[in-house]
Amino acid sequence: MVRKISNRIRSRFNFSVAEIGFQDLRKRGLIGAVSIGSNPSKLEQIAQKLMRESEKILGGDLVRSKFDIFDLD
Repeated sequence: MVRKISNRIRSRFNFSVAEIGFQDLRKRGLIGAVSIGSNPSKLEQIAQKLMRESEKILGGDLVRSKFDIFDLD
């Protein structure tokens, strides 16, 4: 399931994706996704779509999701 959602995020949202936790467990995963852009509101909009897609794929198996936007100014 981790591979499926990672591939879908990469292809649909143009985010870099990595499994960043629980690699030693078969039925649990932690995925990190990142994107860089000059328009924070556009990035937030895309991140919201990404999270909705993740919820659609994983349903009740999704435990938690969050996103942060960092401004380097």
